[in-house]
Order: sequence, then C-alpha cells, then structure tokens
Amino acid sequence: MQASDPVSTTRYRRRGMILLWPLLVLWSMLSLSAAANDLIGTNLERQVKAAMLYKFLGYVEWPPESFATPVSPYVIAVAGASDVLVELRHLITDRTVNQRPIVVQKVTSKSDLTGIHLLFVGQDNSEVLHNRLMRRAREHSVVTVTENERGLDLGSVINFRLIEDRIGFDISLVNAGVHKLKLSARLLAVASYVETDGS
Repeated sequence: MQASDPVSTTRYRRRGMILLWPLLVLWSMLSLSAAANDLIGTNLERQVKAAMLYKFLGYVEWPPESFATPVSPYVIAVAGASDVLVELRHLITDRTVNQRPIVVQKVTSKSDLTGIHLLFVGQDNSEVLHNRLMRRAREHSVVTVTENERGLDLGSVINFRLIEDRIGFDISLVNAGVHKLKLSARLLAVASYVETDGS
C-alpha cells in the first residue's frame, strides 16, 4: 500500500471517519464505561497501542533507501514499555505488511537506530532518555511514536493520548517531513489533531 501525499486539514475532516477502518475498530475498543476506567494504563491499553503501532506500518511511505532489498523487514523498536514490546512480538508472529516481514526489538539510549522504521518511546522513560532518542532519531527516516504530553513538541511524528476515555493520537506533518516520511491521508483522517506548517 502506497501512502498518499499530505493534504489539507480541511480535506482530512471531509473524508471523515469512513476511512482506515482497522484503526477505527481499535479506537472503538478503547471506549470505556465508568466501570471499566481502571483498565486505562493496564493490559488492555498496552494491547491496543501495540496493535496500533503494527497498523501504522501500512500507512507510511519511507524513502526507498530505508530498505536494503524489496523483501527487507520492517523494524519496530521499543524503548522502555516492556509490556508493549511483549504484545508486539506476540502480535506480529507470522504476519507481514506490504509483503514484508516484521521484526520487533528493544532499544536503549546507546542503541544504533540505523535500519529502524518505527520507534516507540514509552512514557516510563526518563525525559533525558526520551530527548536523547528523539535527537538521534532525527538522523534517520523513523516514525517516532510517543505517549508524552509534549510528544509532538519534542519531535514525535505520532503521539498517543487519552481522549474522552479512548486512546487517540496526534500527528505532526512537520516532524514527518524532518524524517522524510509521507503519511497516508487515511491515517490523517482519523488522527485527533494534525500539526501542519501553519498550525
């Protein structure tokens, strides 16, 4: 699946919620009743975030040089968030995206980010580690995903946040441009907020 060129925020909204049904299904899974509010921050939340990270791969276009061969795997790296790491490894078993296999690995502040396509930095990381990883990721075409209140300001392409008892996400096209990434209009259509050059 090839990603579409970014379009205006107005057009994202006109397309509405009829697009990107897999992420809409995940969104609905996190609609919590008052009796289920204690699930936020526990296993259900981590499972849904892991599933969304996996789904993001299909809605991003990386530069051709990001892959050594036509069958090179997507590499998802996780810093902290060991529960998300476990969920992702279970989820991607025997799965492919765009005919590419998927590899999930753990990274630290000392890890080489070369060859990584998506980096998830969990909120349990210190701000020092978070900022260090964000700075290093700027040297690569990496989809940086965080769950930090200031995620986009700190350089994230996608940032998870709780919106009316659901897990939503914001997107920065500015930061995507820094990483030389193109995001599908279908992904932008279901984002809670899209940061553009003029926003």
